Amino acid sequence: MALFLITKGNVKKILILRRASANRKIVGAQHFAEAAKAAGAFNPNIDYASPMDGDGHGSHTAAIAAGNNGIPLRMHGYELEMQVEWLHVLGPNSPPTTTKTTFLNPFDATLLGAVKAGVFVAQAAGNGGMGLSPSTRPHKMYTLVSANDVLLDSSVSKYNPSDCQRPEVFNKKLVEGKILLCGYSFNFVVGTASIKKVVATVKHLGAAGFVLVVENVSPGTKFDPVPSAVPGILITDVSKSMVNETIAAGNNGIPLRMHGYEFGNASGMAPRARIAVYKALYRLFGGFVADVVAAIDQVELKLTSPNSPPTTTKTTFLNPFDATLLGAVKAGVFVAQAAGNGGPFPKTLVSYSPWIMTVAAAIDDRRYKNHLTLGNGKMLAGMGLSPSTRPHKMYTLVSANDVLLDSSVSKYNPSDCQRPEVFNKKLVEGKILLCGYSFNFVVGTASIKKVVATVKHLGAAGFVLVVENVSPGTKFDPVPSAVPGILITDVSKSMDLIDYYNVSTSRDWTGRVKSFNAQGSIGDGLAPVLHKSSPQVALFSARGPNTKDFSFQDADLLKPDILAPGYLIWAAWCPNGTDEANYVGEGFALISGTSMAAPHIAGIAALVKQKHPRWSPAAIKSALMTTSKVVDRAGRLLQAQHYSDTEAVTLVKATPFDYGSGHVNPSAALDPGLVFDAGYEDYVGFLCTTPGIDAHEIRNYTNTPCNYEMKHPSNFNAPSIAISHLVGTQTVTRRVKNVAEVEETYTITARMQPSIAIEVNPPAMTLRPGASRSFSVTLTVRSVSGVYSFGEVKLKGSRGHKVRIPVVALGHKR
Repeated sequence: MALFLITKGNVKKILILRRASANRKIVGAQHFAEAAKAAGAFNPNIDYASPMDGDGHGSHTAAIAAGNNGIPLRMHGYELEMQVEWLHVLGPNSPPTTTKTTFLNPFDATLLGAVKAGVFVAQAAGNGGMGLSPSTRPHKMYTLVSANDVLLDSSVSKYNPSDCQRPEVFNKKLVEGKILLCGYSFNFVVGTASIKKVVATVKHLGAAGFVLVVENVSPGTKFDPVPSAVPGILITDVSKSMVNETIAAGNNGIPLRMHGYEFGNASGMAPRARIAVYKALYRLFGGFVADVVAAIDQVELKLTSPNSPPTTTKTTFLNPFDATLLGAVKAGVFVAQAAGNGGPFPKTLVSYSPWIMTVAAAIDDRRYKNHLTLGNGKMLAGMGLSPSTRPHKMYTLVSANDVLLDSSVSKYNPSDCQRPEVFNKKLVEGKILLCGYSFNFVVGTASIKKVVATVKHLGAAGFVLVVENVSPGTKFDPVPSAVPGILITDVSKSMDLIDYYNVSTSRDWTGRVKSFNAQGSIGDGLAPVLHKSSPQVALFSARGPNTKDFSFQDADLLKPDILAPGYLIWAAWCPNGTDEANYVGEGFALISGTSMAAPHIAGIAALVKQKHPRWSPAAIKSALMTTSKVVDRAGRLLQAQHYSDTEAVTLVKATPFDYGSGHVNPSAALDPGLVFDAGYEDYVGFLCTTPGIDAHEIRNYTNTPCNYEMKHPSNFNAPSIAISHLVGTQTVTRRVKNVAEVEETYTITARMQPSIAIEVNPPAMTLRPGASRSFSVTLTVRSVSGVYSFGEVKLKGSRGHKVRIPVVALGHKR
């Protein structure tokens, strides 16, 4: 699980807090594990001195929250499409509404995500740089095209295209008559790239001119103007470079090479935020609650309450983590926490309290799919982020168990394909190797990365990993591969492959293979398939209802709070990280989990905090929740992955127990219109009015006597309403504050499923800027169904603001 704290616009990561290096942006790293030192779980001389994340997870989540903008993503020599398309402009400088793309504003630390690549129309005049060149035609504006957006399909894996050194890699039709935007990379500094070659490229393509953009610069770097026969300019001011990058859809980042190949670009949610990481837990050793509490306490001096958090409690809200984080929120720190990965089953949340923003994981519109074509014409679907085998050619299929050296079988589990030395290279070379996806892959003792190494060593044409048995909840993610490969996750498809192989393979009376006759080919899995069905709630994402104690009694508080991208998330990865065996030695990883969703919210919250520095953590949380969406990209109600009766993954209508208030909408959160605010005394009031919590326990920790004015925990001023035991009629109140700059009149409406009646009062209200008003919501049991009823309250403003809060209630007999 990951947990993020936002303080003064900076992102601080706690909990599974391993040393993290998010693209050199770490500003603080400290260990809080004295007991771990004493136990010899790590070497303090090495561990303490190094900012690198020994387990990888930290750098990955930190990069999502506040990774540098435009950091190129590449792995095994292929371009990989990045991140999600739902991110919009944040900040005061909104783009013209007539443009064909969304302009991002990095100057105010408001850049979110990466925009899908394309050729974008923009208007530009050359100034603000250096260039000994003629001007473009006077009084005429030219279309700007980014080098990365006008490539021929086959070019990306051969060269570094943004340098604009080779005209043959570009689509001349897309460049002719336009200004070409190129990246001034380190190649120009060391002399392997030159402006002269850029000029030659521009001439060959018939471009109107070029712009060389410097996006990162080392102190002391010297730039000299270079004579050019064509219009051109070198923009050395990094801030101006960022403007050009936003016009060109953010993919003019600094070129990053691995194995001689160029890759795509990624961005964190808040690229200019700083990160402080506190290491408190260790992969093999684990850790102690006291270490994590100490780490949280270091976020701000005297951040927690005077007394230590309770270590033995039956109350979920007063477990040591949540209790300590109450002190953090009291100090003005926004807290985002992963909901947990125990879904899709109910009551699997591991984040409970109203002062914490609990984040569920969504699937976005990217899928990496692949297929295996058999010699009998059958096409088996699977996943594999890999290149294809040679087109229009079929390859012989060989099972790992059939190509062993005689002495190997008793030493290892050969079907895992982890050790090349156990196989007969002559029988494997040039063929597709069939391997078994065993339990070893689930527990981490086997990895796809090692399968790839085996295939390379043996000279195989590719590999197929076959899943023959699967347990409910097993999570399969595509893993980047340098060789053709596919993972068949559907057991029925695996059986089709095994049946075909057995029928096609000739054996003698002992079972030894006489001839391999099965054939197949692997498709291209590098390009993502985009769907308009996103977002969807991920299968693994923990579900509500929330619980108030460890006896799993329902709480009068809705959790999770919000939904954010958490499936197949690309982000930075520490090369010596060991969390994921498939990414050892890599600089990026593709990971799924609610720990990937939480940093999205942390980064967005940092941007909201930047625009509204005086807002409380509760106000920021409210802005994110009340502006979230409950429909997908196609306008349909959100769906959630779940298990069918046959344990197959299917889609069902999602509820607030799946997604909370809805899927985060970053741009709308900056201007929510109204906020539901709360402070420390409100949180204490929630605790005091929750049945079953010992008032002495509350006072011992908070040093605050209980105040029962709230009367019922459902009256806590959350941007949601939850009543776990509704008998007859109950009225709850909410108080909103107008955070807009103008007076606005809101009409209030509500709807609920038939078994519960709902009414709001007043039906409308007018609020001046900064003013607050209360309204009431009355719920009445119509019929006892035994299941929760869901609904919502909407406040629609006369100036366009829309505020929505979810309502959940469980009716009981009198």
